[in-house]
Amino acid sequence: MHPDPQSQAREALLGLHRQLQENARRLGKVDCDDPNVQAVLQAVQDLNERVADMVAETALLAPVPLGLVAETAPTGSPDQG
Repeated sequence: MHPDPQSQAREALLGLHRQLQENARRLGKVDCDDPNVQAVLQAVQDLNERVADMVAETALLAPVPLGLVAETAPTGSPDQG
């Protein structure tokens, strides 16, 4: 039996989400007194967190197989029976 590609993609995205969160946590621990460096680190940390959230949201969206969309698409008016 072949693994479900959608599940594999979802797991990969969730793994990426965890990695991005870890990266953001690590950036928060960098100790530097230079305000310019701190600003860059904060911007990168914020970006990592936003991307992590977007990746998690994407992982939750289950793509609908094209065949299923074609099968469920209405072909006539609802009044026809």
